[in-house]
Amino acid sequence: KEEAASGLGSRNSSIPSPKEVYASIIALKNQDGYQEGATWTNDEPYSDSKGNYHWKGGTLGGVNIITVGRLIQRKGIDYLARIAVRVLKKHKDWNWLLLGDGEERALLEKIISDNQLENQLILKGNVTNVADYLDKAEIFVMTSRVEGLPMCLLEAKANYLPCISFRIRTGPEEIIEDGVNGYLIPPFDCDAMAEKIELLIEDDKLRKEFAANACHNIEKFQMTQIIKSWNEVIEQLCG
Repeated sequence: KEEAASGLGSRNSSIPSPKEVYASIIALKNQDGYQEGATWTNDEPYSDSKGNYHWKGGTLGGVNIITVGRLIQRKGIDYLARIAVRVLKKHKDWNWLLLGDGEERALLEKIISDNQLENQLILKGNVTNVADYLDKAEIFVMTSRVEGLPMCLLEAKANYLPCISFRIRTGPEEIIEDGVNGYLIPPFDCDAMAEKIELLIEDDKLRKEFAANACHNIEKFQMTQIIKSWNEVIEQLCG
């Protein structure tokens, strides 16, 4: 691939690339659909000879919207189901991939069957190559009721994906810049989340703009910065 466009995480930039930041954070969690030791597969965005940006091969493999996580109540799978029905029935040429497994799978299977979404809302279960799917996606959605620091959002950000999440108490607000590289939705407002997903589906230019901004502030998750922050806290506590 050609060199990354200037200002989009170029290897010549003083800002660490998302790849470098993500590699320095922590091993992936297998309970969220990841497997220990998963490898990075994405390259940075690049421009062709006409100056057109290309992002991760577009929708190769038929991945448009993606969610990664256990299919359990705390991950807001019931919210996801309601949102997906609205979005996918309106946009029949788009699909939504779920990576992960859990007790709410039966609920999703019923929703899929009742709404004839077998070819659009796709349950892949636990996979070992999460990065491969993220590499082919266009939008990342998280519907969790509660999170700590969601690894799935960090990897989505590192893969230049616009991210949409509820503005829950901790996690998403530290990663997503609302209106810059994604959207933070009032907690559990499914209609508002569906509207923002549809906006990104229908506005290719906005989607690419958010992707270009994905690496904003990602350097704060670099290991050296995290260690520095902890050292400052310890020094304050110890006087």
